[in-house]
Amino acid sequence: AVLNIPFDTKGYAVYGKLWKKNLVVEFPLSDRKGFIVGKVLFIKDVSQIYINFYVLMGILSVYSFALSLLSSLLLYVFSENLVDRIIKLQELSNRIKESNFSGIEFLKIEKPKDELDHLRNNLVDTALTIGKLLSELEEKNRELQELAYYDPLTGLPNRRFFFEHASLIFEEVKRYEKSLSLLVIDIDHFKEINETHGHDVGNLVLKTFAGLLRGIVRQSDICTRFGGEKFVVLLPNTDLEGAKVLAERIRATVAKNPVEHGSTIIVFTVSIGISQYRKGMQSVDELIKEADIALYRAKEGGRNRVEVFIPDETAEAQT
Repeated sequence: AVLNIPFDTKGYAVYGKLWKKNLVVEFPLSDRKGFIVGKVLFIKDVSQIYINFYVLMGILSVYSFALSLLSSLLLYVFSENLVDRIIKLQELSNRIKESNFSGIEFLKIEKPKDELDHLRNNLVDTALTIGKLLSELEEKNRELQELAYYDPLTGLPNRRFFFEHASLIFEEVKRYEKSLSLLVIDIDHFKEINETHGHDVGNLVLKTFAGLLRGIVRQSDICTRFGGEKFVVLLPNTDLEGAKVLAERIRATVAKNPVEHGSTIIVFTVSIGISQYRKGMQSVDELIKEADIALYRAKEGGRNRVEVFIPDETAEAQT
């Protein structure tokens, strides 16, 4: 084995293959005059050191690979969890943006673990607050709309509602020459009822009449309290004969349904004027004016009557 090692090492060197290694150190020999007369070679078997080194490198490589694999796996799990939580936060944000608050309280985390969980819970609380405020706002808007378009005492639509809807119906009637009739109804001697029995009884009469009227007219009819004791009913797709039948039914029903207030029974009646759309009319105001004229004739004729407008009448409306 020594003979296989080069002797000209010029210092020191390691020779061998794979893990079979030898360390060779050269020491020159000289005489007293300094001339080189030979050299001494020290040879040490260092194979075990290399074997240990290779084993250690192998262990370190396996450990490094396992650590990298574990780190990658943990990073993947963490990133997937993080992405999933961010997506849920985005979905929560979109639901808030779309005002979709149904079942949103179930998205709250009972035991938050980190800032993302706290953020999610804060968003849920914010969404619930916004949802409650929007619900209250919608309710207030409905109340305001009812105040704007409905009579608070009788619950019937008011003048504003009537003209906004009646004008559309009137234009359609003009274009397609459809039938259209209108009733103007007035409670007889309403002023005397108020003065004799008080405004509470007067209000009860108004509400009673409104309930009777609501139960008789069709859903397609526009039934309105015009103010005071005056009511207007617009009857789409109704000719004069149909309007007369309905008006007589209203008059008879009211006469048979007195109002009871304590021990007092108030029998009240209504007078009704009827008008019908004719070609050439320009607005629903003309229908109201002509029905008012017919109503005046009903009152002049003794009240508790139904009168139809006659086109050649020239009397002014008086109610």
